[in-house]
Amino acid sequence: MEKIKNFILKNLNETNFNKILYYYFHIKKNVKVPKLNLKNPQSFNHKIIWLKMNYKIPNATILADKYLVKEWVLKKTGKKKIIIPTIGIWKSANEINLCDLPNSFILKTNHASGFNHLVKNKLLINESKLKKKLNNWLDINYYDIGKEYQYRNIKPLIIAEPLIKCDKEGQLLDYKFFCFNGRPKYIQVDIDRFINHKRNFYDLEWNKLPFSILYPNSSKHIKKPTNLKGMLDIVKNLSKDFPFVRVDLYNCDGQIYFGELTLHPGGGCEPIVPNKWDFIIGSHLKVPIKFDAS
Repeated sequence: MEKIKNFILKNLNETNFNKILYYYFHIKKNVKVPKLNLKNPQSFNHKIIWLKMNYKIPNATILADKYLVKEWVLKKTGKKKIIIPTIGIWKSANEINLCDLPNSFILKTNHASGFNHLVKNKLLINESKLKKKLNNWLDINYYDIGKEYQYRNIKPLIIAEPLIKCDKEGQLLDYKFFCFNGRPKYIQVDIDRFINHKRNFYDLEWNKLPFSILYPNSSKHIKKPTNLKGMLDIVKNLSKDFPFVRVDLYNCDGQIYFGELTLHPGGGCEPIVPNKWDFIIGSHLKVPIKFDAS
């Protein structure tokens, strides 16, 4: 049944694919489903889907490539310290020699979102099982999963990076800045994402906002980063060329690290509750637009 479902989704055109995914996520979460409007989109989700289908950024493949984007960010910011080092890169998992890697690290693919494997102690790895999973990931064209054009032509690679830990629970908080024409407006913080995933949203003054996207809010107190201004400076620089982009940063004991750029959060399909916030967030994003190559 899973193979049949994947075959059907893979062969749907972009319009029908986005309609099915959009309604599926809302119905699954048992929330109100605003009728999908792509002719005159007003909500954030509708505008993200419109961008995904109609607004093609020329260098989007580089921006979505977890390996190549590091060089792009370095050129834009001149800040080498924010780039998480690459300690290994391979075209196949069969090329990986664990003896060459430190005791703890993270393995990820460059061509997708969420294809990550944390290694806290390499002595505990089931090597054959891990390499099979990594090779299976390499065989997936991530475009087929969300119909996001920027992933279609990325050449799949496996990369290894150091495992960065900083808080008392060994958790690295992920700060995701929603930016509109170079102006950050909202900050998403993902909490306990590998245990009991929650999300909180804040404005730029670190006031907690009364909405959720896909995952419920957390009651945990998340402190305002002491170097939030420095994070915002980086985010403004990286986002200024885009009508919308989400810039993801890590912040470890005052050291800021670049995470990734996301052009279409959740593919425009993740429910925003209450629904009025879908339209409030969407009001900052102007479509239709054309890309100015100059």
